[in-house]
Amino acid sequence: MKSATANDVARLAGVSRSAVSRTFSGNGFVSSEKREKILKAAQQLDYRPNAIASSLASRQSNMVAVIINKLPDGRSPYFYNALMNAIQEQGLLPLMVMVEPGEDGIRTLNRAAAYPVRGMVVMGDSVHPAATGSIVSMTRPIILNGQWTGDDEVDAVVIDQRQGISDMVADLAATGHRTVAFMGGRSTALIARDRRSALIDAMVAHGLTLVAEGNGDFKYDQAHEEAIRMFSAGKLPDALFCANDIMAFAAMDALRYKLGRNVPDDISVIGYDDNISARWGAYQLSTIRQSSDDVIGQILSLLTEPRQQPGQFRVRTEYIRRTTVALRR
Repeated sequence: MKSATANDVARLAGVSRSAVSRTFSGNGFVSSEKREKILKAAQQLDYRPNAIASSLASRQSNMVAVIINKLPDGRSPYFYNALMNAIQEQGLLPLMVMVEPGEDGIRTLNRAAAYPVRGMVVMGDSVHPAATGSIVSMTRPIILNGQWTGDDEVDAVVIDQRQGISDMVADLAATGHRTVAFMGGRSTALIARDRRSALIDAMVAHGLTLVAEGNGDFKYDQAHEEAIRMFSAGKLPDALFCANDIMAFAAMDALRYKLGRNVPDDISVIGYDDNISARWGAYQLSTIRQSSDDVIGQILSLLTEPRQQPGQFRVRTEYIRRTTVALRR
């Protein structure tokens, strides 16, 4: 059976096609008498507006493309769930599109731009703002992956990683830690390099020494194996800082259950993100918190109240000490 169209509703209600459109879009005036006729006719015909068709016709929509890594980094499932809910609560429709880590994203962005999206939020590691500018003409992208310079015509939500990491290193120094190991993430992730850079600068300022490094690719299994490789032989450093919480969980499990070491008595462990699991009794992980609420709030503000000029919007971080950092003096 053929679905009813807006023209069918208009004919049955005895009104214009544009009046039907205004009634269901909420854009423009329709008298209460006409509106009642239109809604009655729509119910009689079981008519439902086709949002895709309307958006293609008007070149406007309530869709927001969200570009993410195909392999989430542990924090992502919780963050993405909150972000999708927040976008939907604004009456917008999130269109989630995945890219491979290391991919420039041009092919994927072209697919998303085939729809008349109202906004685009880019979190994929290696998608550069220059690629979005040549593809997305209807909206100014919001960049969260750190791939941003002042010359790019994009809005950037930037996590101020240095404050939280500096506070963490200051706490390590104050509690008697002198040597630190670092476990980084994907090589394509600028955020991992930024976290390492912030760590090194803070360690120099506080007189701590970096004695070992590894790469857990932001994933549990890789970080578990890397922790075993890093700490199977030789003296443990005083502390291990991991570039996300999921790698810190993996390192703690490897140290405790594979290497027979105690956290924090033998080695302190710190993560990054304040993943919800960090508060669980099995971990009670010390970590750097970046507020998902603050990040999402800034994204929604940019989607619903776009600025005339592109800008950079910073979100603070906070060091949270739990039971995985020991007092060493």
